[in-house]
Amino acid sequence: MARYQRKLNKIASAFLGEQAEGDKFSGFDMRYNTDLGGTYHIIDSDKNQLLTEGGYRFTKEKRIDGKKSKDSKGRVYIEGSRQHFKHLFYKLWVEYLHNFTDKGDFVLTFEPSLTVELGSFLSFKVSYKGIFDKKPTIVGNKKYDYLYTTSLLAKF
Repeated sequence: MARYQRKLNKIASAFLGEQAEGDKFSGFDMRYNTDLGGTYHIIDSDKNQLLTEGGYRFTKEKRIDGKKSKDSKGRVYIEGSRQHFKHLFYKLWVEYLHNFTDKGDFVLTFEPSLTVELGSFLSFKVSYKGIFDKKPTIVGNKKYDYLYTTSLLAKF
């Protein structure tokens, strides 16, 4: 994922991003997402942050059955984080993608996480990511999927 972001003022910025992903279990070999939008910081303090993003996403997809698709989507994203104690952080983000090309299709993704600092440069993170896809790429796939993640993070 690559993203260029330019600050417009103290609380707002604009961004352009490109993302490549693959997930054969979801029915696609390769997916390219191009994002264009803006970010607005609602709360931006040392211990609490709340931001929202809105924009446009263009998606090109090569599916496992050989078909190709192109979609235009609207994107709304909100993220909140809180430093509860000196070494304990909570975070929750929610993303809604509305497909303009295929009416009635949307994807809702959310991820709560907890990060604990283990030292000055090492942290431990646990998270749960839920994905609801109204119209999965493969007919018969579940509409809801999830992913548990545990990570060790290093700061350099």
